[in-house]
Amino acid sequence: MIRRLDLLGLWIALAGVSACGMTERKTDSSAGPSTVEREYAKPMSDVWAAAMDTLKAYELSISEDRRDALGGEILARRADDTQVRISLRSIDEERTRTFVRVEPGDRYLANLIQDRIGRKLGFGL
Repeated sequence: MIRRLDLLGLWIALAGVSACGMTERKTDSSAGPSTVEREYAKPMSDVWAAAMDTLKAYELSISEDRRDALGGEILARRADDTQVRISLRSIDEERTRTFVRVEPGDRYLANLIQDRIGRKLGFGL
């Protein structure tokens, strides 16, 4: 009986995490080990606006931004000339996958940027 309750509790916890609207995935080796990938339960236009607002809030210089309804990419630079790349891919009308990479391979800063994008989308991290 206790084992059943443990399994039920685990299932409820996992369901709650997946219902929050944001998931983090391990990236494949083609994206690079320092690329942070997350999926948001928001349309591409909302995630794009949150990504742009995040870069502006961190006072990064946006050097390139291009997008269409299926996805896009933003290139920015920090004051020390470090490059930040955010790629967005529309999964469907209500879900978007984002990839953040800070060169040269700074996973910590990539996570900070993803966290801020999530907060701007209403996912309190």
